[in-house]
Amino acid sequence: SPVGNDISITKFENISVTESTKASLEIVPNVTNYTINIDYNGDGEIDEEKNPDVSETIVIIEENIPPIANFTYYPEKPVVNQSVTFDASSSYDPDGTIVSYEWEFGDGSSDVTTTPIATHTYDTPGTYTVTLTVMDDDGLTNSTSKEITLGGIIYIEPEGFVAPNEEFELGIFIEDGGVRSVLVNFSFDNTKATFVDGETYGIFDFTDKLMSGEDHVKYSGVSTSQVDTSTKTKVASVTFKAVGEAGDEICFNVTTANINGNNAQVITKCVKIAEPWQRYDQNHNGKIEDNELINAILDWLNNQITDEQLINVILKWLE
Repeated sequence: SPVGNDISITKFENISVTESTKASLEIVPNVTNYTINIDYNGDGEIDEEKNPDVSETIVIIEENIPPIANFTYYPEKPVVNQSVTFDASSSYDPDGTIVSYEWEFGDGSSDVTTTPIATHTYDTPGTYTVTLTVMDDDGLTNSTSKEITLGGIIYIEPEGFVAPNEEFELGIFIEDGGVRSVLVNFSFDNTKATFVDGETYGIFDFTDKLMSGEDHVKYSGVSTSQVDTSTKTKVASVTFKAVGEAGDEICFNVTTANINGNNAQVITKCVKIAEPWQRYDQNHNGKIEDNELINAILDWLNNQITDEQLINVILKWLE
């Protein structure tokens, strides 16, 4: 019998029904011979006819149907460090109840709950696959997955080396999702680096400015609506000059935050002041090999290093 349907007795002779449930029906004869006609589907058609000589129990096995997993999340365009709510209220079990919700958030984190609501915060921009697995009271499971894209604030990391007195850039970007406002602060040791210049690109239409001090540079961008970007979008760039000596390391404490209440994130990024040839010393043996010189020449041909920097590499190669 299909789940939820009663057995329909369409005809019976010389019998009595002593027990009837959706799962089983016991027929006890009043006489030696009897006939029963059973309509299993309730459509008026005789599906089975029995003529036993003794009492008989007909057992109808119900099919156990697995649950259906489904979920939504909000906000639709989240950003890093913003709490995302996952709602599995639309999941259901056709023949029972859901007893657990297991979440895999795609960043190595997971959670198991007995209620359909879960929250999670991502700390890195990107696209993640979220998987929900629900289990019903009979132990059956069902899973579904969706992708979620986290927007955020990122920036260009400087190359591992900069030459003494060389200028280098840190770029501020937003990527994916709906970002409405950002605050970025670069703090640094002004005996090793100085602020040279900065540029903004008008991505934010309300506030879009850079402010500099002796040992810090701040950028604030605010828009009257969410800035939707499907790819990495540059909002500002900051140029510094390495004023320390070869061997010094310039470290930037970079604080990024969204004005709309998201937690600030502090990351330290460092760049080492070194002679131009040192960035091509891949073997770290204090020498320039032939293949390392070729790499420098290719960078020079592509305008990635200056004439003076190439000469520095050649002189080291000649030693």
